[in-house]
Amino acid sequence: MARYFFHFTNGETVRDRDGTDFPDLRSAQIEAAKLGGQMLIDGAATFWGGDDWRLRIADKDDLTLFMLDFVGTSAPANPG
Repeated sequence: MARYFFHFTNGETVRDRDGTDFPDLRSAQIEAAKLGGQMLIDGAATFWGGDDWRLRIADKDDLTLFMLDFVGTSAPANPG
């Protein structure tokens, strides 16, 4: 088992101080996708008006293993 740390940024960074154990990298990737989806659901009202979001997953030495970036882009035809 390895410990993975899920750090979230949306203008300011919230660091995961505890981490979570997973048997392998693939399991951590699946959990990151689930967590990212839940973050979008929970923060949908504020997502479009603020900074881009990033979920950075790191190992115990804070080496970045992978990231999920959440970016909302309005088309030029959108008057809002």
